[in-house]
Amino acid sequence: MKVFTVSNGAVSDSTTVEKLTLSGAGIAIPAILIGEEGRGRARGVMPVQLPPHLQAEWKNKNQVKVKFGEIGKTKADN
Repeated sequence: MKVFTVSNGAVSDSTTVEKLTLSGAGIAIPAILIGEEGRGRARGVMPVQLPPHLQAEWKNKNQVKVKFGEIGKTKADN
């Protein structure tokens, strides 16, 4: 599926996969962050499994742009 980002009324044909450090575990995972934290707002987190070439870029730059993806299931069938 094609992915898009909508920000301040502008639409772009990609999104950014960022590093999210899990509290307590101290492990960084690739994730798409949706929304923002603050009064009356919430941030959603969508973990991402990157292909090897993008995984290397993500590790080096702490983020990577993606234009396509697919929805999968976790080991817990979520």
